[in-house]
Amino acid sequence: MNKIIYIFLVISFLMGCKQETKTTNILQTQDSLKIKNNSKKAIATLKEFYFSVYGNDENNEKLNKKYLSERVLQRIDSLTSDDENLILDYDPFIKGQDYVGEVIKKTLRIDPLDNKNEYRVSFLQFGQKDEKRINVDFLLVETKDGNFLIDSILNDDYLNFKSSTKSIKEDSNIDGYRVIKEVKSDINKDGKKDYISVFGTDWNKEIKPTDSKFFKVIIKLSDGNSFTTFTNNNIILPYFPDNVASGFSDIKVKNNYFTIEQANGIGNYIERSFTTFKFDNSENKLFLHKYSTMTTERDSGDENEIISEYTEKDFGKITFAEFNPETIVRK
Repeated sequence: MNKIIYIFLVISFLMGCKQETKTTNILQTQDSLKIKNNSKKAIATLKEFYFSVYGNDENNEKLNKKYLSERVLQRIDSLTSDDENLILDYDPFIKGQDYVGEVIKKTLRIDPLDNKNEYRVSFLQFGQKDEKRINVDFLLVETKDGNFLIDSILNDDYLNFKSSTKSIKEDSNIDGYRVIKEVKSDINKDGKKDYISVFGTDWNKEIKPTDSKFFKVIIKLSDGNSFTTFTNNNIILPYFPDNVASGFSDIKVKNNYFTIEQANGIGNYIERSFTTFKFDNSENKLFLHKYSTMTTERDSGDENEIISEYTEKDFGKITFAEFNPETIVRK
């Protein structure tokens, strides 16, 4: 009798395990089908987005809100709302400004990435010989009604929504400063976009002769996940109401060098200065490379021009943060 009971229990256990395995397999199959269906729907959304927005050669200044999440729309708006201080000066969905619609349609390819709801869209922009494919990596989010929206561009510094790589535009009103000019360049040559930004204050509503505009230069070097920030408030001289020159003029970049240009003057006197810094890979720091001035004096109709140029041999090693044109040591 005991033997019969034992056999019955073993059979029951095996049948239970078999049923549990069958149930587990059914659930896994259902989950797999759901993921597969969601993947198809997400890919269809991306394809529809590119076909409807970039599938022709008409200007699509406003992105199709049907495909973008609210946070993407808000971020794009914040980066493009000020025409005079445009931060996002390219289309992040094509990583450029121009394209040929038919070429994008013909070469469009969409592949799932390793993580859930992440996809890579690749295409050619113009269909030229030896042209490299553009890769745009997306994170999509599923809505309550089962549709998908683009919620992040993973390989874009402005739209990946990582707290450590937020747009410098978001810091533009700190301490009363706003972005005057920003240049993107790979200063330290690590393949990541770095930012050279000039911030400035505004005039008071009623400008007095004693008023001045003040400036700061901020460098943000990216390693892809975070920024190393360098700040200097002395490179650009204060701009006063009687200044007969332009004040801050431009930022020029070449390789791992960048130059801040400015012009200041009063009456018959104008001084143009060119302050050049370089990134030193061996020390992982920014140093003053060259400081040049071109002074023009107009007196009694005559014009005299004096050019001065100083290099590291004259002033030694000066870091970006330490530089001050008023106190620079010249031998």
